Amino acid sequence: LALITPTLERLAQEHPGLEIEVIEADAAETLPALRIGELDLVCEDEYDPAAITDPALHREGVLTDRLRLVLPRDDPLAAAETVRLADLSDRPWASGRVDDQYSAAVDRTCRERGGFAPRVLHRASDLMLLLSLVRVGRAVALLPDLLGADRDERVAVRSIVGGDVTRTIYTL
Repeated sequence: LALITPTLERLAQEHPGLEIEVIEADAAETLPALRIGELDLVCEDEYDPAAITDPALHREGVLTDRLRLVLPRDDPLAAAETVRLADLSDRPWASGRVDDQYSAAVDRTCRERGGFAPRVLHRASDLMLLLSLVRVGRAVALLPDLLGADRDERVAVRSIVGGDVTRTIYTL
C-alpha cells in the first residue's frame, strides 16, 4: 500500500487520460483476470521464492522488503538489537488471514527459526491494524519495513537472530 498512492499520483500527472482502478484481491482472483485481459497490470507481494511463475506473463521485480519483528515499546525484549524468535513462543501474535502467503511466511519463520507454532490471536489483511494491535500491547508481529513501523515511537522494530525474512514485490 505504501507504494500505491505515490505511484498513482505520478501516473495521474504523467498520463492524465489514464483511468486507474485499484482492487485488493488475491493472486488467485487477479491472475485469471490478467490472463484474459480484464486487468492490465497486477502488483503482488511474494513471501515464498518458489511461488507464482507463469511463462505467459511478464514479471518485473519492483523491490525486496524486509519483515522485522515489531514489539510494544515497553516489552522487555525491545532493549535487544536482535531477538531470538524462540523467546516469543509464549506471546500472542498478529498475522495475516489463515489462507494468505504472509500468514504462511510468519508460521514458517516461527517454526524454522524459533521451533514453535505462533499462537495467532489476531488475523487481518490490513497491516496497519496489525501494527495497532502491537502498539497497544495485544500482540507481537513480523511486519514489512515499508509499513513504516520504525517511525512509530510506540513500538520497537527489531531484527531476528538468523537474519531478516524478506518479501518480493513485483508486477505482472
